[in-house]
Amino acid sequence: MHIHQKGFTLAEVMAVVIIVAILAVLASGYYRRSVEQSRFAEGLASAHMVAEALNQAYLQDQLDGIASPAKQREIAQLLTLRPCANGSAYCYASKFFDVKIDKDGIVAAIRNSGNNKEIYYIEVQPHYAANSVRDRVACIALETQGQDFCESMGYTSCTDNVCTKPL
Repeated sequence: MHIHQKGFTLAEVMAVVIIVAILAVLASGYYRRSVEQSRFAEGLASAHMVAEALNQAYLQDQLDGIASPAKQREIAQLLTLRPCANGSAYCYASKFFDVKIDKDGIVAAIRNSGNNKEIYYIEVQPHYAANSVRDRVACIALETQGQDFCESMGYTSCTDNVCTKPL
């Protein structure tokens, strides 16, 4: 009498485990990138919200130039911004970004936690910012990995560490 054993050999099981492990490693990289892209979108939305409030405040008061300290305080109160730690700007904290208005009216969304905290930040310059680059949105790369990320988000016109979307 001959007994037929059913099942997989150890080699077949190991091959499946190795293939699944390789797929998991590849998928986790894509997952981390897509999570960071959604967080980037949150930072961009927060920065645009603050920049739009600045634009509306300037239009309402018909100001052209930088905000006075009193006007920045008024905007900060409307948006429930708090003074930043160094006292030189106002801050708005979202889940993953600290959004700051500097003395020239430029809005920066700075990544405040996680693995990508130190590689990039988002800069939105309202129409009435006190410089020649108005209405610009930029991804500022703080290191090579940050520039790679900015470029993956479509900010491919890079000069030094400032990446903008092509027109």
